[in-house]
Amino acid sequence: MEFRKKRKIDSERRAFNNNWMPKYFFTEIDNKGVCLLCNQSVAVLKEYNISCHYATKHGHYGNNLSAAERQTRATELDRKLARQQNALVKSTLAQKSSTHASFMVAYHIAKHSKLFSGGEINKKCMLDVADQVCPEKRRKFEEVSLSRRTLARLIETIGENLTSQLKGLVPSFQLVSLAVAFRTMELPWQKMVSVTTDGCPSLTGKNVGLLRRLSDRVAEVDCTRKLIFLHCIIHQEVLCKNVLDMRHVVDPVVKIVNFIRARGLNHRQFTKLLEDCDSDHSGVPYHTAVRWLSVGKVLRRVWDLKTEILLFLEIKGKD
Repeated sequence: MEFRKKRKIDSERRAFNNNWMPKYFFTEIDNKGVCLLCNQSVAVLKEYNISCHYATKHGHYGNNLSAAERQTRATELDRKLARQQNALVKSTLAQKSSTHASFMVAYHIAKHSKLFSGGEINKKCMLDVADQVCPEKRRKFEEVSLSRRTLARLIETIGENLTSQLKGLVPSFQLVSLAVAFRTMELPWQKMVSVTTDGCPSLTGKNVGLLRRLSDRVAEVDCTRKLIFLHCIIHQEVLCKNVLDMRHVVDPVVKIVNFIRARGLNHRQFTKLLEDCDSDHSGVPYHTAVRWLSVGKVLRRVWDLKTEILLFLEIKGKD
């Protein structure tokens, strides 16, 4: 009981007394005594500490003022400090809004795989829109930082946050189908059931391919588990490519493309021919065996430029 009474007495002593404002020019902010003259705060909210600060720092201030004048002066100083606090809070909120806006732009740039330099162009567009729609708020748009370095830093922060969230969800996974780096995400090997690849030799090699290495690693954890290997089941085009034998179409087209692209002189001459013919295309792309989708792009481009290609082959004396 005596201890509780002592704590109650101490709490009463530490309550701010309104008489301290005109007497010592002090006010209370967040349970702290703050001097209205120098904006310094005291460590403990006690009259002894407040009176010591006033006597040491501002002992001669207000000696010629009456009680009413001291009250008026203290009230004016208190209002001035409150306005400063409000301005600081508004500035902090505005800064948070600008940072949030920068994060939103960085997110969309990363999501759509755009260049970081596009942020500065977007800012110019926003400023032009602000000049026409709300010119009084142009300054707020100017505070949004969209430089290349800022966007790179923000995107890295977003990536780290998403990675942290994903790692937090990993323990709740019941089964795992490999789609990202396994060790980076700290996924449990005993929960992996299937792996989907695009069929390139570096992944499907029987001895040193990725699938072989994954099978050996899973077997070390559970010798009875067999992984299911899938081949681009989400892309119907590659299934058709594996079933249909299209070599009689692809091989001649690839041979023509290689004739045009393999030699620099032929490539320059063909590009000049397309310019003279006012073609919508500037050339033909290479076909990459690993990137199976490229075969469709190559076939489509060759078909679109069949007239120009025939003319070029006739000029070069090729059948």
